Amino acid sequence: MDDKIDRLTRTVDELKRQLTTMQVKQDQYNKLMDQIAKDIGANDQKNIGEIIYRIEGHVMRDNTDMQTLMREVVETRRATTSMELMLKEVMKGLSVIYNSVDELEENILPERQTK
Repeated sequence: MDDKIDRLTRTVDELKRQLTTMQVKQDQYNKLMDQIAKDIGANDQKNIGEIIYRIEGHVMRDNTDMQTLMREVVETRRATTSMELMLKEVMKGLSVIYNSVDELEENILPERQTK
């Protein structure tokens, strides 16, 4: 019978110790939540959820805006590359035209050859 009482006493002591530990952790948690509420401008812990929800909404919108911007940057790069290639082709075409004009002028205006 003494063994049962001793075990029961030890069990109760262990439960008291765990309860004390939980109370300390709960107090730490409450202090942390109060500090977070103060840091983010909430009146109390109840407003934290609302503020976090709004912050998440802003982050999601910013993320969506960033993705849109990145797609537009990629599209702009593609368009720029395409335009550069077209410009090179136009410059080649102009070079051929200028050479042809110079050749025609030489054939039509013989005095230009003597210069």
